[in-house]
Amino acid sequence: MACTGFYTYWHWWEGTASQTQQVNFPSPVNVLAFGALGAVMASGGQGCAYVGIMEYTYVDSSSGVKVTKNTMQGEFPVPTLEAQKVTSITFMFGSKTPYVSTIGYANASLNIFLWS
Repeated sequence: MACTGFYTYWHWWEGTASQTQQVNFPSPVNVLAFGALGAVMASGGQGCAYVGIMEYTYVDSSSGVKVTKNTMQGEFPVPTLEAQKVTSITFMFGSKTPYVSTIGYANASLNIFLWS
C-alpha cells in the first residue's frame, strides 16, 4: 500500500451536538479513513464524546453498482475504514447522552489517506 494523497478535517464543538461531515470523491478511490478525538473537557468527570465513520458508499466490483453501507454498530460509529472503490464517506461526531450537558469542549479530526 502506497499513500498517494490525504484529506483531513478538524471540528470543535461543545455541549449537545451530533454532527456529520461528508466527503465525496469525483471518482472511486482506495481509502484508509479514521476519526480521532483530539481533546475532551468533561465537567465533573462525566461526559462522553465520539467520532467515527457512520456510512460509506463504494462501487461493487462484481456488478459496478454503487452500494451504501451503514457502519454503525450499537451506539457508536466504527473508528476506521479500509476499502477500495469508495465514492463517499460520512463521518459522525458528537456527545453521547445522557451526559451531553457536561461536555465543555471536544475536538475531532477526520482523516482520509488515499492509497494505491
